[in-house]
Amino acid sequence: MTVAELLTLLGANLPAHHADNPDANLVEAGSEIIRTGKTTHPETGQETIRISAYFYCTDCHNSTPESEKLTSPADAAARLAYLHANDLPLVPGSTFAGIVNRESWYNGDYAEKYGISSEGPSARNDLREAIKLCSRECSSGRDPEEWEIDSMLAYFQSLQWRMPDLGMTGADIAELKRRALNQAEHSAMIDEIRGQIELAASASFGEAPENPEKGYEIQGDPDPANGKVVFERACLHCHGPEGASEHFFGNKPATWQKLAGKFSAASGKSLYHLIRNGTEAGEDKGSYMPPFTKERMSDQQIDDLRAYIEQKAEATGSSE
Repeated sequence: MTVAELLTLLGANLPAHHADNPDANLVEAGSEIIRTGKTTHPETGQETIRISAYFYCTDCHNSTPESEKLTSPADAAARLAYLHANDLPLVPGSTFAGIVNRESWYNGDYAEKYGISSEGPSARNDLREAIKLCSRECSSGRDPEEWEIDSMLAYFQSLQWRMPDLGMTGADIAELKRRALNQAEHSAMIDEIRGQIELAASASFGEAPENPEKGYEIQGDPDPANGKVVFERACLHCHGPEGASEHFFGNKPATWQKLAGKFSAASGKSLYHLIRNGTEAGEDKGSYMPPFTKERMSDQQIDDLRAYIEQKAEATGSSE
């Protein structure tokens, strides 16, 4: 049983996008769009045009859980440990796993960035609108057609939470069944179940340190070993051989020297600034770097990353 099915049985209202048994063909088409940006038109059989010429959804989003628990998001350290242990990238966007079980999208500072109203259908309270905004603005692409949105939603439905995902034991489920017989318990049960899943992904934009030369004020010394994990899980996802960025981070002395120097660069051009604020797409160039929120990458992790890069720069010596 899915979590949504149980909530429905208990009398909860579910969003319009929810469907527990999505069409298998739509699921596959949606998966193709997420992975490759395009699919095959169901009527003409023709290959569609990519949603974005610059990005795939997987450049910024995972499709698997990013923490052991499904409640409020794990802190950045716990998330990174989970991703590393499960060989997953650290990406700037929230995961698609359980996205249909959430109640809002483009939360926190993203709502202000894109001027999203809390009134009426918007990317904040309507998943269809969130898909449109992500396709148009975040991926520098086109508005998907309605059937393409239906396909993506079907794929997302296949990633919805099921009862085993809540980690309930047989005894827990037996207790749920017992309580479900008493209608007076239903309201409390709905609140309890909703309390076990992430209803909204937090998003807080960070700032570069006042003095890039000194970095952030963190507890203890930066950890280059952890910085190596950040580099491999986050940076190389886009700047590696198969990444979306045109800036490839090869394992060369010149690369390490350049990256190390950019941490202490002038305000607005330092790596601190780029990680926290990203870059903007130009009129003739849709590709850009998205920002990492504090929930996705902490100040500590950025300074750990710096320590690792500076360690590599020192070990490789001069780029000449």
